[in-house]
Amino acid sequence: MQIRGPSRGEMVNVARFEQVSKSYRNFWGRRQQPALKDLDLQIARGEVVGLLGPNGSGKTTAIKLLVGLLFPDKGRLQLFDGSPADARQRARLGYLPENNQLLPFLNAEESLDFQARLRGLDRKQRSQRVPALLERLGMLRARRQRCDTFSKGMARRLALAQALVGDPEMLVLDEPTSGLDPLGTRDFKELLREQKDRGTTCLLCSHLLSEIELVCDRVVILYQGDKIREGTLSGLLDDPDRVLLTLRKPGKGLVERLVELARGASEEVQNAPYKRSLEELFVASLADVGGRHEGDAFGAAGGNDAPARGDTA
Repeated sequence: MQIRGPSRGEMVNVARFEQVSKSYRNFWGRRQQPALKDLDLQIARGEVVGLLGPNGSGKTTAIKLLVGLLFPDKGRLQLFDGSPADARQRARLGYLPENNQLLPFLNAEESLDFQARLRGLDRKQRSQRVPALLERLGMLRARRQRCDTFSKGMARRLALAQALVGDPEMLVLDEPTSGLDPLGTRDFKELLREQKDRGTTCLLCSHLLSEIELVCDRVVILYQGDKIREGTLSGLLDDPDRVLLTLRKPGKGLVERLVELARGASEEVQNAPYKRSLEELFVASLADVGGRHEGDAFGAAGGNDAPARGDTA
């Protein structure tokens, strides 16, 4: 697929926090403990950056500042060619808030079409984009269902479709897999990889560290408003003092010989069976009984009445 903007080798910042601080006022109008303190952060084009931290660390505050819902007490924010206060720059974003923002009296198709109109898509573009996204996110068979009847997982999928409908240059996702089942979470990761391959920049906030580890290029850890650590995943997680050797169906006696050899050259040797993740077990178990349950995950819905897929997100 075509990648937007400069080549991968060219580092261009699409978002920048420069000494940004934000605090909130209490009932008496007095400023409380800062939610964010002198944050410096750059996000390059095509990069997937994960924001980590416990509750109250400033993650959601940073996201709301970036999308223009809050304004900093001090510091400078850059978004694309301007600031978050510029509606033209915000129009280039796709934002998924922590709480789904759906109009309850509309059905899924109407809701997505309404968001596409707000994004300036014409009728021909909407006729392609809306069904393509509903299909990709497993919502085709629920397209005529009212939003106020959705389960939490279905509402989350539609909210994600709304963030993608304008084909944004940058995605800002706050707890994107909240309410999704394990298959939905897995497919979300695949969807994010697709967006990354297209050159879409992403800022992702999540409490699920496995999400961050699998999809992010770089992580930023916040604590009580301070940035306490930042770096690439490989730089932060690689341990040069340890080596992992994985063997598939090793021959008889091979493991014992390798362990004996390693013990003569290393201070610590551990010999244990490989353990797959719980996610791997869950997906494999469903595959053993015929695959995923219809409608449980992105792309699961469809059927003979599904329209041809257009340009997907």
